[in-house]
Amino acid sequence: MANVRGSFPRMVWILVVIQFLSSSFVVGTDISSSDGQVRQILSALAWGFLPTVLVLVGALIVARQPRNIVGWLLMLPAMSGLIEKLLTIGVEGLEHAPEIVTSGLVVALAFNNFSWVFLIFPVFHLLLVFPTGQLLSRRWRPVVGLEILMVSTMIILGFFVTEIGPIDGDWTVPNPIGFVTTAAVDGIFSVAWGAGLLVVTISGVISIVLRYRNSVAVERQQIKWLLFAVGLFGVIYPSAAQFETVDGGAFDLVLALSLNSIAIAIAIAILKYRLFEIDRVISRTVGYALVIGVLGLVYTTGAVWLPSVLSGESPVFVAVATLIAAALFNPLRRRILQAVDRRFYRARYDSERVVEEFKAQLSDQTDIDRLAADWVSAVTRTMNPSSAGVWMKQR
Repeated sequence: MANVRGSFPRMVWILVVIQFLSSSFVVGTDISSSDGQVRQILSALAWGFLPTVLVLVGALIVARQPRNIVGWLLMLPAMSGLIEKLLTIGVEGLEHAPEIVTSGLVVALAFNNFSWVFLIFPVFHLLLVFPTGQLLSRRWRPVVGLEILMVSTMIILGFFVTEIGPIDGDWTVPNPIGFVTTAAVDGIFSVAWGAGLLVVTISGVISIVLRYRNSVAVERQQIKWLLFAVGLFGVIYPSAAQFETVDGGAFDLVLALSLNSIAIAIAIAILKYRLFEIDRVISRTVGYALVIGVLGLVYTTGAVWLPSVLSGESPVFVAVATLIAAALFNPLRRRILQAVDRRFYRARYDSERVVEEFKAQLSDQTDIDRLAADWVSAVTRTMNPSSAGVWMKQR
């Protein structure tokens, strides 16, 4: 039994290889059908290998922490997608309903209709158990029960609806084992399903917030990594939806990269690789976003708005606006980054302030003992060592 438990985490690497081969096939097909543009190729790579990234991160977590359910939650969506592809090989290309309804066709169509729950519910459950893999307390078990109930209900409906067809298709066939009407699914079930999703979503948000507030330093940094990646995706996704991007579009590529970043952030958080760099990452992301936003506003005002109001020569305004934006970049960057560090990267801001104070003391300090004491104080306040001292050679 011990050998089985020890070898089981290593078996997930077989799944990684299978998923990589599947993703490689999909990426190769997409690239061969593209126009050869670099943006389309990068988009195909980012989207095509997203399941592989999820499975790889999940495998790394399972190999290091087999009891942490976070690794399995990351692997579930990709594995579900792989099974769906295998089941629907002969279904996705059909433009019309087949004349003969077989049991295999029913299983393939049913799985095609409910497989998406294995994508969204791992995300919901991730908010309840990240990063330890455990619930905050037993009081959150009813939420898990609601998740299981909703997934089970969707699976049952997928198999027993009276009319069944591909989720993205234009045709349906009678389900020989179906007894749930489409009207019932679109009526009472839709309302109950929406209410259940709302409860699960709010519960996940409350759970991660409470865990963050009650966590210690390391766990808080882990949660920051997840929230940073999810927040980045939350900013990019509405923009991509607003511009209604197509395959190969710039926002489509950025959206795919943001989804990959969630998996990477989880890997960094769970495996604790350069964990405490998250404060600097957040600080620099927010800082440079504000710098770009302010400079973009200045340039747009000078190059677009003023010419339209004053009816002046556009090239002149564009040149002036460009020079002003270039001149403002460095001073604006310094001030904004300093202000952002004060809010999001307080340790760095305090350390720099202590160093500046110590540099000011060096100019008028002549007492070597006092200077050594000030140096020890500066090191202690900036680096927080367990102990510090100064060794001076006597002459």
